[in-house]
Parts: sequence; structure tokens; C-alpha cells
Amino acid sequence: MKQGFLAICSLFIMHGLVGQTFEWANSYGSQVNLQDFGNAVVADKAGYQYFTGRFGDSLIFANDTVYTFQKFGNSAYFFKQSPQGKPLWIRTFKGPSTTGEGLGAALDAYGNVYFTGSFRDTAIFAQTDTLIATSQKDIFLAKYYTSGSFKWAISESGNNDDIGYGVTTYDSFVYFGGEKSNGGAFLAKYDSSGTSKWKKTGGRGEIQDLNTDSSGDLYVTGSSVVSGIN
Repeated sequence: MKQGFLAICSLFIMHGLVGQTFEWANSYGSQVNLQDFGNAVVADKAGYQYFTGRFGDSLIFANDTVYTFQKFGNSAYFFKQSPQGKPLWIRTFKGPSTTGEGLGAALDAYGNVYFTGSFRDTAIFAQTDTLIATSQKDIFLAKYYTSGSFKWAISESGNNDDIGYGVTTYDSFVYFGGEKSNGGAFLAKYDSSGTSKWKKTGGRGEIQDLNTDSSGDLYVTGSSVVSGIN
């Protein structure tokens, strides 16, 4: 069985030198012989961590177990841990034959956490928001409060396999990027209510990660074999 592995190190200063002391490690896995992946993590100033990735069939998380809709299927997970590594909550989405994966995570300054990735078929979030893929694989962007309460989810679609790799925030806006099969690299800006502000595509490649600075300037990285986004 292949299990996801989570670890955190504490940085400290001693005699002017920066060192690392290992503190703890957690492992979570499926009940069957499927592959589970940890793909992204973000931490707030207090040390709480938010993770996303993919699990198969079921995922045992402390005293809670989440399941995919189909046995031997896979789905995205989103969960939170305390600074001491204590599991606090876990969320996922389901659907009639959904397969999905979380690939990016980001926090804003207002107590919200955003996740992006991809899904197939139908993704049902918290029994309230339903996303339907119009291509083989669509991008999702989901917003949760740091308490674990679901806020909203939206999807972006192309013609074939579309994937969201990275997400970041600035003020009340969220930016996420990835690739679209019909347009190459993909980048979008949404406001905190889930309303699209703009979208850009271009080149033959993908955006793998993105971040903003304190002035709100946006930086992206990835790959392209022809002219990219501008």
C-alpha cells in the first residue's frame, strides 16, 4: 500500500545559525491497495496547515473516514491540521463516477482557503454545489472557510483534459492557473464571491505555479513551446 506522507520541521536560530529540528510526521492511507498522494500544502501565520491531493476508495483521517462514490475509484481531499499535527477536519467531493485530484492550495487574508485541481464527470461539493464536466477532465476551484465550512465551487472547461495546478490570492481576489487542452496555458482571476473577472489562455504548455507579492503583482511559472500568455 502506498500512503501519503506529511511532515513538518521547525526552524530555529542558535548562535547565529539556522537549523532544523524534526517535530512530527503523520501518515494517512486508503483501506485498499490504491495510491494516495499529497500534492499541495499551505500554512497560515498561526501554523495551521491545509493539504490537498488524491485518495483511492477511502481515506482514514484520525476518527473520520471519507469514501469515493465508486469502490476502487479516486477523489480529491482537502484537510486541515493544527500546528501540533492534530487532524481537525477533512472534506472531499463525490459524484456518480467522479475521479478527481487536488493540486493547489492557497489562503487569503480573510479566513478562507482555496483549492484547485481537476475532476471528471460530476463533482458534488457539500451536497449543495454540483459541477458537471463538459470535457474529459475539467478544472475546479473551491472555496472553504478555515473552519471547514464550504462556500462555493466553480469549474473551467476546454475540449479534453483541463487541469488546475496552482492558486494564489491577493486582497479579495483569487488567481488560478493550469492548462486547457484547446488553449494551452490557462490563467484566471475571480473575486471572493466566485465571479469571474478575466481569463487568459495561450501558447502550448501549462502554468504550474503562481504567486503574488505585497503590491498585488502576479508571477507565474510553467512551460510553453510557443508564445505564451500575455
